[in-house]
Amino acid sequence: MPDSNGLTGMPIDTGPFVEAVKNRTERLIRHAEKQKVFGWFCTYTPIELIHAAGFLPVRIYGGMIRVEQAGSLVPNFVCPYMRTSLERALRGEYRYLSGVIQGYTCDTPCGMMNIWEENTGLGLFHTVPLPYNSGEGARGFYRHTLNELTDKLAEAGGKTSPASLQRSLDLYAEIRKSLLRLHELRARDMFVRPARDFYTIEEAGFSLPPEDYLAHLTGLIGALDYKTAPPAGGIPVLVSDCRERFVSLMMLPRPD
Repeated sequence: MPDSNGLTGMPIDTGPFVEAVKNRTERLIRHAEKQKVFGWFCTYTPIELIHAAGFLPVRIYGGMIRVEQAGSLVPNFVCPYMRTSLERALRGEYRYLSGVIQGYTCDTPCGMMNIWEENTGLGLFHTVPLPYNSGEGARGFYRHTLNELTDKLAEAGGKTSPASLQRSLDLYAEIRKSLLRLHELRARDMFVRPARDFYTIEEAGFSLPPEDYLAHLTGLIGALDYKTAPPAGGIPVLVSDCRERFVSLMMLPRPD
């Protein structure tokens, strides 16, 4: 039978993930005293290479805040994520960063890199160009851009080796594998929690050291009972509130 958390087996503690998201700024300020932290905006940033060089890659956050200082530097039609993240940077909330490394995904973050560099006082700023196909020339081009990033990271004090790169690749691959496992369990009603809670678990991985994050994921998955799923209790319905900008999952009773 499902327990009070809507799970089979042992009760589940998502506290480490909630704590990681709630207190990320204070934690990262402390972390930056012992290891350089580099921010990134979008998915295609090669975070494994940053980690392999001995640094901590963290995703830059925006959030629901009033845009005041950033409004004088970027127009209103710039996407909210880029405007609010710049606002936080101008307020000094990203003072733990030693720089920003961005994969070229769209024109806005690439243009914003110049604004960040001129107005935030952070260190390294670098954009990684991405190929648009998988041909031999494109692969050679991308290899060159990754070597360029490796050189930039070395200038910042990093040291990358084939062994450290392989460790980072394996580590992040295991994280993605664990997240996929959680998605599979959730789809089978083995991990019945609101979507907002599930997102918090994933969001924690954007700022935690990957070694710590993987340990939390492993503990969470290990606490689940894979043998029996709870009986279906309703039809999953996705409810999106644009005003509050959050998504939750509700279980509605099945019609008779």
